[in-house]
Amino acid sequence: MKNSDWIKILVWAVIIHILLIAVTIAEVFVFSGYIQPNKGEQFYQEHAREIAPYVAIIIGFMLIFFVAKWLFRKIENNGKWIGVLLAIAYIIIDMIILQISSVNWSEHYPIFLVSFLTKLIAGYLGVLDFKKLFGK
Repeated sequence: MKNSDWIKILVWAVIIHILLIAVTIAEVFVFSGYIQPNKGEQFYQEHAREIAPYVAIIIGFMLIFFVAKWLFRKIENNGKWIGVLLAIAYIIIDMIILQISSVNWSEHYPIFLVSFLTKLIAGYLGVLDFKKLFGK
């Protein structure tokens, strides 16, 4: 792989993080305005902390899958590892952000495990050719 391919993977990993933060903010906005309005700021901050891992797991899976599929088509050598490398780049960035945020890893270990595994699975599935796989 060329250096530009590595840069594309890293840039997309960062973009995915930004998109997941934006989705979480949008969810909290809708929640605070329409589902549970007129609660205190602390209530909404706690809700954001609770919902963020699930947004990362569900929406993150979809984003990694589609970005891996797109990168697989765009990068010239079509390396099968592109999706997994995207997921690993995402996970490393996530771990750095979580470390900076002083997150207690032991409290959230199962969620981190599920989140990281789903990213790896999404990256792997994103580079599969389902037409060849199912003989169509």
